[in-house]
Amino acid sequence: MRGWTFFQGLIQLAIGYYHLTTGNPTGAQHLLERGVEKLNAFLPGTRGVLLSGILATSDAALRAIQDGKMPLNGVRPKIEREGDAG
Repeated sequence: MRGWTFFQGLIQLAIGYYHLTTGNPTGAQHLLERGVEKLNAFLPGTRGVLLSGILATSDAALRAIQDGKMPLNGVRPKIEREGDAG
């Protein structure tokens, strides 16, 4: 079940970012919050995936949404894997 939660969290983040591209801040906030909550349990990472970067980016996006902004510019979530160079 733990593996399922990890993948569900990644999917929720992806759909949250999709909502940003369609101008739906409510949907984005809801799914980003749920994804972040799930993935925080796996810090610093799992299955070779490092989570601190994508969670920091998602937290910044959530703060922007809460401030009434649509954080599309500069928000480029990236999944980093163990062993990736820089």
